[in-house]
Amino acid sequence: MYTHNINNRIVRIDIFLIDLLCLCLTSLLAYQHGGFAVDKFELAELSGLLMVMALSNALSAMLLSSYADFQFRGYYLEFSALFKQNLPVFALGIIYLFSLGRIVSFPWLGGFLWAVFYLSVDYLCRILWKRSVYVKRAYASPRSLLIVTDQASLGEVEENIGRLGVYPFRICGFCIMDAPSPVVEFHGHSVVCEIDDLTDYVCHSWVDDVLVVSQNQDAFFRNILTELSEAGVTIHTVVFKPREMLSQKHFVETLGGFDVMTSCMNEARISDVVLKRAVDILGALVGCFVTLILTLILGPLIKLKSPGPIFFKQKRVGRNGKIFNLYKFRSMYPDAEERKKEFLAANRVSDGLMFKMDFDPRIIGNEILPDGTEKTGIGNFIRVTSLDEFPQFFNVLKGDMSLVGTRPPTLDEWEKYAPHHRARLAIKPGITGMWQVSGRSKITDFEEVVALDTKYINEWSIGMDIRILLKTIVVLFRRDGAM
Repeated sequence: MYTHNINNRIVRIDIFLIDLLCLCLTSLLAYQHGGFAVDKFELAELSGLLMVMALSNALSAMLLSSYADFQFRGYYLEFSALFKQNLPVFALGIIYLFSLGRIVSFPWLGGFLWAVFYLSVDYLCRILWKRSVYVKRAYASPRSLLIVTDQASLGEVEENIGRLGVYPFRICGFCIMDAPSPVVEFHGHSVVCEIDDLTDYVCHSWVDDVLVVSQNQDAFFRNILTELSEAGVTIHTVVFKPREMLSQKHFVETLGGFDVMTSCMNEARISDVVLKRAVDILGALVGCFVTLILTLILGPLIKLKSPGPIFFKQKRVGRNGKIFNLYKFRSMYPDAEERKKEFLAANRVSDGLMFKMDFDPRIIGNEILPDGTEKTGIGNFIRVTSLDEFPQFFNVLKGDMSLVGTRPPTLDEWEKYAPHHRARLAIKPGITGMWQVSGRSKITDFEEVVALDTKYINEWSIGMDIRILLKTIVVLFRRDGAM
């Protein structure tokens, strides 16, 4: 009987407990022997600080995925992951001290020495735990593993064989399917049999597991695997990815009665999806409150310069082609959509997949004076400062959009999309995104926009969303163009 590998889940829980234990123990030691008590830093205050740091440590580890691939990381990468995970922990600790009024009286030298001590102890414990777990796993009742492959797949085997060391396997040899095989030894292990002798060798040599790394699985070979399976041998068959889909995420699952390999741009855990939606709702509530205040200020100004509605509603295309109404503060004259055809020649995006003009006379207050001077007004102001985007927080609250995502196209832009363009709407559209913080309106090549959006989808994480939100704030204060 084969037990499924759940190493990642176990390791994540173990390392979290190690982090928590190191945080508590080093803090207590620092309190008793580091001068904290002398400065009247009360134990109750320390307990509160520890609670804040412990919670932020767990949140930081989840957002940054700092426990992922723990078993494969070297010394430098392990310390780098530990340091990045704890930066926001220390930052929140300082904010907590500020809230207590302890920012001046806190013993900062002792606090710095504690931080160094904590990181050193935690790093050492992680390394020792990693070595003890995987060394023990490697030598305690290992399962004998025979690798069956062919000449064409030897490169992939060589590339990945080192990772087998973290699993409870002992490689007992190789079977090269090509007959006759010129290889007699590979990676320090002998070629123990040919394909015709595979069943006899496995059954008489007490092989526990067979790993198959080969794309050439003809009927004869499938019969051999059936015989091995009937003999009680556990068989692991590598699922090969098509070359044109190497950038995709792949996983095997059951769909109905079929065992299938699922390919997608990225895969999100349920916890990540729930957390992203929670951040969206929290941000949307704050944004909606600000929008109401802005309405009281901008509404009369818009009405004064251009009679008509304060808000602009437009059909946009959302995730997987869903049509929804996107809301903005109106920054253009009411007939802007009808006049758009007049200015198509001035579009800076030549393929028409987006519409950008250097000076758009459809914007409220924009006009060219008799001497050729370009005069701007309230419409240009709210676009440059991105204040027109604030009503989209209502779209986020409704669930049509997210705080971070890809910008939703208009219906006419969507109709011009090629298949690879549509990939950018595999997720919910967002108020801000990778494109906005990488140049915003200065980027006029739509293929570059698609590349940035695709990069965001392929590499998405909650941590990336947080970084984009922070960068968006910086970009807005620079006032370098509207979203």
